[in-house]
Amino acid sequence: MQMMRQQDLVFSVPGFLLSINFYVALALFFFLHLHHQKLQIAFNELWLIPTLVAVIMGYILFRFLIYRISILLFSNKNILQSISFIDLLQMEFTGIILVPTILVLAFGSVVVAQFFWYIAFAMLASIVVYRLVTAWRIGGHLLFDNLFHFILYLCSVEIAPFLILLKWIQQWSVLK
Repeated sequence: MQMMRQQDLVFSVPGFLLSINFYVALALFFFLHLHHQKLQIAFNELWLIPTLVAVIMGYILFRFLIYRISILLFSNKNILQSISFIDLLQMEFTGIILVPTILVLAFGSVVVAQFFWYIAFAMLASIVVYRLVTAWRIGGHLLFDNLFHFILYLCSVEIAPFLILLKWIQQWSVLK
């Protein structure tokens, strides 16, 4: 039954639109944050938002590819599929939440926008913590038996793609 829900969510038009909403909303959020921090990327600003969308899509695609490889390699397929499904739901929920946040940040007064940056980052951090806690509740009992797999998961799925993305942004950014 859960596989049917996952396939319906991933391969349906609403699921596709929610995913596109997440990619664009997160790219716009990063774009606004770059301008708020007076940080400029070293290439044409017209291509900045499509580039951010492509980088975010690549990051998410890499994470789901690692999940799919893990599902094929390890015996706990149901647990990994559940965690992958939670990531998909978290991604779509984050996209929905980011839309009003972006509107306030882009069109609000300076004082309201400054206050809203803290709210936005706290909200994004709480969503990530919720995803990690939920994944822990689903598969935490396996960690005591397979500590090596947990460390491998953390390094390959959670930490490495984020560090690669930060390194790429650092190479292309120039402080004004």
